[in-house]
Amino acid sequence: MPLCSACRKDFSPPPNGAVPYRCPHCQSTVLGPYCDLEWIGGGGMGDVYRARDTQMGNRTVAIKIPLTEVNPRRARQRFEREIAASALLEHENAVRAYQRGQEAGRPYLVMEFVSGRKLSDLVREQHPLTAPRVGRLLLGVARALQHAERHGLVKRDVKPGTVILAEADETPKVLDYGLALILGFDDEVTRSGSQMGTPTYMAPEQQRDPHSVTVAADVYTLGFTAFFCLTGRAPFQAAATRDLYRLQAEAERPRQDPGIDLRTSLEGAVQASSGAIELQPGSVAGAEVLGDAQEGPPLRGLLDRRVEVAHRPLQPPSRVDRVHHPRHAAPCGQEQDSPREQREG
Repeated sequence: MPLCSACRKDFSPPPNGAVPYRCPHCQSTVLGPYCDLEWIGGGGMGDVYRARDTQMGNRTVAIKIPLTEVNPRRARQRFEREIAASALLEHENAVRAYQRGQEAGRPYLVMEFVSGRKLSDLVREQHPLTAPRVGRLLLGVARALQHAERHGLVKRDVKPGTVILAEADETPKVLDYGLALILGFDDEVTRSGSQMGTPTYMAPEQQRDPHSVTVAADVYTLGFTAFFCLTGRAPFQAAATRDLYRLQAEAERPRQDPGIDLRTSLEGAVQASSGAIELQPGSVAGAEVLGDAQEGPPLRGLLDRRVEVAHRPLQPPSRVDRVHHPRHAAPCGQEQDSPREQREG
């Protein structure tokens, strides 16, 4: 019988086993030692809640609970990958993982809570961002990717929606490692042949074989993210995934918006970050990001293998993964609605 971590009273769990629970005594939504859960977002893997950790001085944390109803085995494999990846990272520009737990057979991951908003939301509200601002933000992302590479990780899903900016000072923090390629980790989900990543932000080599990509694929999509920040849109857009991949394979450069000098803007970002972010001639998109001379350039190992995309036909993946709408906690004994499906943009 669960014990409410807020009021310390026992209560009967809901008959359908849904978590988190809502305490019938104090009405707090609880999960193990965490209480006052409040849904704050969700994605392809599950729902994310803000919560209070009663065992650590009531600090605020974020808790991710995976969605397992549609494909339990695949969902758990992805979640285990995210836990394994998060446990390897300890960097100011990466969301930290604190611990894992399980309640009523459902695993969950407790993470650092970052008060802020996603880079994608900021750009939609304020685009185009100034070049110096873009340079500062993407430099932090590059440092996180370098840190991940040093620990045997390729994120495989770098995009504006997986970067959150701290409210206090806009420090960028990379989150969501559910699709990460981890050295020595059994990548059975990748070998199943399904699409790994977001088609709009995906390197061609990842479209062909997501299991063999290197950090170059992350840097490629960092270039796409820079384009989005400066223009308010993705470099290539198409109604069908097959057409999108064809554009990426055949187009020499993304189309620029009138009035926006992309190269001049990127040079401004270079000055702001004491480095360089540029689209490589002859490739769909590439990014080279240099950091401060004292700490060494992020992704130094990539500089000798710059992203060069061969213009050759690509085979589209067998399907595009679907993403599920998050579910809110239900009172004890009350059934929850089935998740609604939606595409991730």
